[in-house]
Amino acid sequence: MGAALGAAAVMGMELIFIKRLTRLENIFQILLVNNFIGVCIASVAVLSVWQMPEPRQWLALGGGALALALLLWLAWRYLPRLPLAWAAARCAALWQLLCRLRRPALPATLNPGSNAGE
Repeated sequence: MGAALGAAAVMGMELIFIKRLTRLENIFQILLVNNFIGVCIASVAVLSVWQMPEPRQWLALGGGALALALLLWLAWRYLPRLPLAWAAARCAALWQLLCRLRRPALPATLNPGSNAGE
């Protein structure tokens, strides 16, 4: 519970800093740097459990990226007329239904009921 509380506190501080940065910097620059830092942190965190995706999963990842790029473009162009949250939720649900991606297996120490990691 302490880790969750710490993560929530860090996320709250991040939001405050980003809000203040928008007065000084371009929002796209802030998003680019913030997401790059997030990718670096996530890449280090996942190194010990990374498994190469199967070809079908690569296609799903690529299709999801294209769908998100299209949604972002639509949101940027038609934001006043597009209910973005609803559209994004519907596209995500449809994508999951079409691809039926399997959940990644947790190591057996985290999920004792499975045989993953043995």
